[in-house]
Amino acid sequence: SSGINAEYGYTVDRSRKDSTLSQKTIELIYKFNTVDVQLYNFFYQTFKMKVKAYGVDLLKQKTAEFRQKRIDFENSCFNKPEEDDKSQTFNKEWTLTDFGQEEKSCTLLHM
Repeated sequence: SSGINAEYGYTVDRSRKDSTLSQKTIELIYKFNTVDVQLYNFFYQTFKMKVKAYGVDLLKQKTAEFRQKRIDFENSCFNKPEEDDKSQTFNKEWTLTDFGQEEKSCTLLHM
């Protein structure tokens, strides 16, 4: 289960088996990182306001379009096994296509 600490504005995922930090330890970490937490919260709230102003549905649409363009570009650069064809994660084991060997952007990705 997740616990939310309103004072610090963070969420702790207690469902992970490796989550062994006590509440006191978590509070100490946030106490010693107060400025980082405040900075994160400020920019997170700013991000949420910008998303709302832009439109959540439009952002989801544009994000999906961008992801598809990235996949299309990867497919033109790399020979991927069929099971990786729509992968969301780049794999260094992919080999460059003929186009990919000539295109600098592809070779940089493959480094």
